[in-house]
Amino acid sequence: MVLYEELRDQLKKYIRILANIDYQRRAWTSVDVPTKITSDEPLNIINFLFDEQRLEEDLYGAVGVILKDSEEASDIRPLIEALDTVINTYLLETESEFLDSEEWKLVTIIAEELISKIA
Repeated sequence: MVLYEELRDQLKKYIRILANIDYQRRAWTSVDVPTKITSDEPLNIINFLFDEQRLEEDLYGAVGVILKDSEEASDIRPLIEALDTVINTYLLETESEFLDSEEWKLVTIIAEELISKIA
């Protein structure tokens, strides 16, 4: 049980987006998308994880709030660390530039593994 189920749902949605490179390419870089899905943009996802939820600073403080237990906090730590690496390496790059990086590939792999763990 968590205090903010709607924030947990948002976390799960963002993890699914981070796991789906095809969706990212369509939604973030394609000129064929009629309207950009702004809530799904990488900056909004990073803002949610790092600024609003402060998972980088106090991951275990999210237990009972949006994470069920310390096991989930441990499970999500690699994703936060991988995203932090991307932020520090590709801060000023465009989406199409960092989507092709090895660092981002790791983000998608970790997120894909998390989908079943953060259910």
